[in-house]
Amino acid sequence: MKSRSLLQFLKFAAVGVLNTLMDWAVFYLLIFFLIPNSPLSAKAISFTVAVINSFVLNSIWTFRDEFYSGIKDKNLKFYRLSNYFIRFILVSLVGFAVNFLTFRYIISNVPDAFANHSNIFGLIAASGAALVWNFIINKFWTYKKEENLPAEETEKKVRKFKFDLMAAGILTIALIISFLLISRDAPIVDETAHIPAGYTYVAYHDYRLNPEHPPLVKFLAGIPLQFLNVKGPALDSSWNDIRQWDAGWYFLFHSGNNPDLVTFWARLPMLLFILLLGTLLYKWASEEFGNKTGLFVLFLFAFTPDVLGHGHFVTTDVPATFGFVLGMYTFSKFLDKKNLKYLLLAGVGLGVAQLLKFSTFLLYPILLMLIIVKSVFDVELEKIKFWSRFWQYFKSYFWISLISFIVVWLVYIPMVWDTPPNVEKAVILSNLTSDPRIEIFRNFLGHFVNNPFSRAIGHYILGLMMVFGRVAGGNSTFIIDHFADKSISWFFPLAFLIKTPAMILILFFFSIIYLIVKKVKNVRQAWLLWAFGIPFVVYWAISVKGSLNIGTRHLLPTLPFLYLFIGLTMQRIIESKKLAANISI
Repeated sequence: MKSRSLLQFLKFAAVGVLNTLMDWAVFYLLIFFLIPNSPLSAKAISFTVAVINSFVLNSIWTFRDEFYSGIKDKNLKFYRLSNYFIRFILVSLVGFAVNFLTFRYIISNVPDAFANHSNIFGLIAASGAALVWNFIINKFWTYKKEENLPAEETEKKVRKFKFDLMAAGILTIALIISFLLISRDAPIVDETAHIPAGYTYVAYHDYRLNPEHPPLVKFLAGIPLQFLNVKGPALDSSWNDIRQWDAGWYFLFHSGNNPDLVTFWARLPMLLFILLLGTLLYKWASEEFGNKTGLFVLFLFAFTPDVLGHGHFVTTDVPATFGFVLGMYTFSKFLDKKNLKYLLLAGVGLGVAQLLKFSTFLLYPILLMLIIVKSVFDVELEKIKFWSRFWQYFKSYFWISLISFIVVWLVYIPMVWDTPPNVEKAVILSNLTSDPRIEIFRNFLGHFVNNPFSRAIGHYILGLMMVFGRVAGGNSTFIIDHFADKSISWFFPLAFLIKTPAMILILFFFSIIYLIVKKVKNVRQAWLLWAFGIPFVVYWAISVKGSLNIGTRHLLPTLPFLYLFIGLTMQRIIESKKLAANISI
């Protein structure tokens, strides 16, 4: 067994050497003859060719026995082959990250005596680490033998896999579009504050910049920047003066940093939210309505103009949308399963949502409304009085909320760890007005500044207060020749009707009419209408009543629930075998 594994390792290493040569050859051929001005595109193509070549050679040579035994069943050949390839790609992508991070670490920490040879040491260590990673994971995961299932289960699994592949194709197209937009769009206003703030959270563990937004989106944007040798905002006087916009302008445009390079790498992690949101939406819709409807809901989401237009920016709109869906999905799963595992997942999901945008704080009253509704609809507890049912759910709601606050607190701690107490006090004073009515809150937050554990709580509360104040205060608004110092009550309804694709509006109104005519058929459908309707209505009510009319991107968190509502009606049409459903799918 050991000799066989050693032989496989040597074969894998030989394929790796050949692969490297192919990667270089394709790259230089593209650079010299086809796309001389696009080294990034050339590298992406050469890497893709090398990975495909590696998959083919390792399948038919290194892991020959495992590969051919897996695809010998003709009925499972497509499923297993696709599964092997997808796993191999995922392992290779992680291997690429292992290679890069190892190289970066070695060249940054090599002793001075060997500084002249740091690149050589880095390349050797990085290649070795990636080789070991790729071999072990491919051997024990990619090509592992799967258990034989009954024919009916196998057919169901293969059918679902085909839909999953189509879903992956839809998401891939959306991600490619977003990736191409990353380098084509100049930095927008919000990114001037968000990108430098994210860099400082990672590099300095200091949260003086941009406290009005939670840290997670900006933190992810700041991670790739640590590998670019950029000059941080701390070199400018705006850092000590806590002038976030001036610090942003310095970091991007006046420090000598390459703004295009900084923006590109900061935006790259944002694609993760499109991927996660699309995957979660497809999963939820498929579980409730079936794979066809899940695919349809994903299609509506993936090609939403606001998603494609804003998903690649370092802003909080698409991440907040993911937060709302994550919080609602995990809470809904808990209400279905009612066990400790899903209670913990619901708490973590709700906590992650709070770290993406402060508007997700609305999930707390939304979830409270849902447990009231669930107390009415829960047929499993129908013999128990309403208030007893409600109390059982409320206790779980309390623990889920507590877990979510712990998640928020734990993430905030490293972000504020090195924020000096006097700076934290200055941040509080500069962001909360001198209005006497606010004095009590300023004094209250002042008690949290002296250590990072309490400072994390105070900083989160500060951000919440800033957002509530901004929503109440508002800003100037303009729409169709109408200008107002604050808000226009019909701004969002009209903007939504104008900017939403006609197909979505038609499907929305059709779904309403269809449900009125056909009625709700069972308790589950009635519950789902509440689960999709409450977040949609609550968010819309706050948006219309609030004074912050910035644009339809702020309505993004409502769109997944709109699409799920449409999905519910589409599923009913499919079940009744209407021709229109088959055409639309």
